[in-house]
Amino acid sequence: MRIIKTTLILLVVMVVVSIVGCLEEPKIAKTPEPTPPQGKDGDEMYVPQLSTTWYDAKKIVGVSDTEFISDFLLIQDVIGRWHCIGIGGQGHIQDSFFHAVGDNLLESFTYVDRVYSDGDKSLPETDWMWAPFAIYTKDKKQAYMYYHHQTKSKQSQMRMLVSTDDKLDKWVPFNHEDLE
Repeated sequence: MRIIKTTLILLVVMVVVSIVGCLEEPKIAKTPEPTPPQGKDGDEMYVPQLSTTWYDAKKIVGVSDTEFISDFLLIQDVIGRWHCIGIGGQGHIQDSFFHAVGDNLLESFTYVDRVYSDGDKSLPETDWMWAPFAIYTKDKKQAYMYYHHQTKSKQSQMRMLVSTDDKLDKWVPFNHEDLE
């Protein structure tokens, strides 16, 4: 009998607590609005994001929807043209990079001569080239391209090419002895 009374009392207390709890306005923690990232000069920074699905996006490099384009860089030359350089494209030759040029980022690019590890040809030991990245010197007289180079013996290396051409049409191996 004592167990039944105790159980009934607990049940009544639980019902009363739940009724009172329902009468109170729920306390929901509000998530603060995220503060946009700030650049070092205090200006708001923008984060790039897709405006549509990959399948519906405008293709600016390549001749067909099935052409493989990957691991590419975008760099603007000093005369204002954009260059897209990466793996795949132009027959997907793996021992050199495709190179396409366009006047703006919203129109189709045109393929130009490929970028090779030895200027106008691939080094004999070149097996793969990928992951290019390019930067200009402060005076914009030279652009350096860093990339991953794998030899036929599977040795991995980081290599550099340099372009001193305003149009970035010619890339040649960088001679480290030219460093000051």
